[in-house]
Amino acid sequence: MLNKIYFHHIPKTAGTTVTQFLQSQPNQKHAPAHLWSELLALPRERLAEYNLFTGHFYRPLHRFLGEDLAIIVFVRNPIDRALSHFEHVRREVSHYFHDRVARHNSFLEFILDPVTRPLVENFQVRALAAQFDLEAIAGDAVRGHRFWLERAIEATPIRVGEDEL
Repeated sequence: MLNKIYFHHIPKTAGTTVTQFLQSQPNQKHAPAHLWSELLALPRERLAEYNLFTGHFYRPLHRFLGEDLAIIVFVRNPIDRALSHFEHVRREVSHYFHDRVARHNSFLEFILDPVTRPLVENFQVRALAAQFDLEAIAGDAVRGHRFWLERAIEATPIRVGEDEL
């Protein structure tokens, strides 16, 4: 039996509700990080104290922690999820693509824009299949935005063919 739980939160798939439910369960010591940039800021030795991880860590979290995890994931109708993501980016001024998306006149422009398209094109499948090297991404990413690492992870197309996905 696995002692640690990872709620693999794909953006815009009921993550806040599921996270609140999991946190309300007895004997859960929740890691205080929801994004890679937050998790990497925690002292590595403290991570062993937690038995609940919820967030946008995608598939490599178990490798980073060095242990197996019971994984929970929810998926959503991809069109509904993409529309919700578009609206979220338009609303959230701290989002790394907010300024770009604010210039879009429509959802169609958002999904056709080669820069923002990775946020919707097979996003859930990519979130489940992504096998990225966190250190390499962190080393190659262009910094300058609060969420620079998340942008590099979420907006960089993975090098897996459509058939394999």
